[in-house]
Amino acid sequence: MADPVQILQRAIDRLSEAVDRSDTAFDAEVENLANVVVDLIAASENEALREALPRIERLYSTTLIADAGGTDRDDAVVGQLGALVTLFSAAAARPGRTFSQSLLAKGIHGKLLIALKAAGRRLDNQEVVTIASTTKLAVAHALSKLRDAGLVLVTQEWRRKLIGLTELGHAAATELEATKPRETDAT
Repeated sequence: MADPVQILQRAIDRLSEAVDRSDTAFDAEVENLANVVVDLIAASENEALREALPRIERLYSTTLIADAGGTDRDDAVVGQLGALVTLFSAAAARPGRTFSQSLLAKGIHGKLLIALKAAGRRLDNQEVVTIASTTKLAVAHALSKLRDAGLVLVTQEWRRKLIGLTELGHAAATELEATKPRETDAT
């Protein structure tokens, strides 16, 4: 998977080039950059957004100055760049979430990691579904996300798929257990 900072920088570069050329691809580049920003917000990559904010502000300022200096710029271009600055600023100002907070916010992901750690062995799909107390579809989706994040490893043994934690997954489960709210007795 590509580095999010590099993806963001490339998207800003393409947008900057489209502005410089007064390119008709400007709208597509704005949309692409907005999608990258939304993905980074979802991944809690606020630091990458904070680092890129000065570049997008500079691009906006340069466009405003050129517009005031007689360069014929479409007002929509200036408006869209202003909206991007607002989006970047708001996202960069958000407090970052820790890895465990991000997983706990998604419920089943954290529950699966903790269950796999508690089992101390690889589990087959049915065991994971039983532990999660949910549907096979929900578990499959959650396992896909956890596998993409490098937290679980799915191996095939004969006709069974076995799911186990990677070292990173074990560390994440340990962190989740440490930050999991403790249940108190009602008595």
